[in-house]
Order: sequence, then structure tokens, then C-alpha cells
Amino acid sequence: MLIDEEVQEYGQEGQDSTDGGCKWSWRSLQGADALAALKGDKTLGELASQFGVHSTQNSTWKQRLLEGAPGLFEDRRRKQRTEESNQQELFEQIGRLKMEVEWLKKIYPARLTPGGQ
Repeated sequence: MLIDEEVQEYGQEGQDSTDGGCKWSWRSLQGADALAALKGDKTLGELASQFGVHSTQNSTWKQRLLEGAPGLFEDRRRKQRTEESNQQELFEQIGRLKMEVEWLKKIYPARLTPGGQ
């Protein structure tokens, strides 16, 4: 029910603010709009008028929420370790390739240097 209260609060205060200041950030608007669209109590047209955005934008934010939701609960530590090990493997491969290039330059110096045929 907290989401309902926040969505209603935005519709009442955030959009109708006359001093130009809005207590909601753009990301909060996107999140509240996407959650409301996902909930399905209102049509996209009703949400568009409530949040002051085009109904196509509502659909886009809803889709992004659905696609990104699984990533909210993944283990970031495991992902970081995997990325670090991948980076280490790439550095090792770069080192091997550099050594191979140097070795080839020693064996075939005339063919591998610029202008040396």
C-alpha cells in the first residue's frame, strides 16, 4: 500500500507544484509510474495523465522494470568476482600475445618491421 500512497501523493503534489519545485526526482517518477503500470489498476492513458508523460513512455518504463527486476536480486559479489577473473584472463592473454609478437619479430625481423621487405 505504500506504493499506492506515493503514487497518489505524486499525482496530487508533484505535478501540480506551482513553485516549480518537485519533491520527486525523475527516477522516482519513472519508478512510481512503472510500478503503477505493472500493478494494472489504471489504464496507461490514466497513468499518462496522472504522471504527465506520454502513454508510450509508461509502456517503456514498465518493460524496463520487468526486464531489470531479476538483476535487483542477483549476487553482485559473485558477478564482481567473475568480472575480475575475466579481466585477469584477458591480461594474461595480452601478455602471451605480446611475447609471441616479440618472438616473431626476432625470428622474422625484415618481414615484421615497417618498410623492411
